Amino acid sequence: MYFVASDPLKTAQNPPITFNSLSLICTADCGDPTPNHGTVNTTATTYGTVVKISCNHGYVLSGTSIIKCNADSAWSESATCNPYGKEVLCMIQPWNRSDC
Repeated sequence: MYFVASDPLKTAQNPPITFNSLSLICTADCGDPTPNHGTVNTTATTYGTVVKISCNHGYVLSGTSIIKCNADSAWSESATCNPYGKEVLCMIQPWNRSDC
């Protein structure tokens, strides 16, 4: 919600709040964090939102799966979804592969 006032403005709150100067109440928006080949568990993108990131079948997450929208309109972390291939298999199961 935004309030812009050059004259005193009274809201419908009880008790009324009076603004005597320019007042803005803004909510940070971090934008869509959905990585290519991935999904998120919510469409909310505003300050305080916590998002869980998942990758589509055949892709593996690189980065953190839980991120939060910060007051500076930036996500706390970033994540990408990479193809699940030999490089990934060698990173997560090197003991189970002879070609790593």
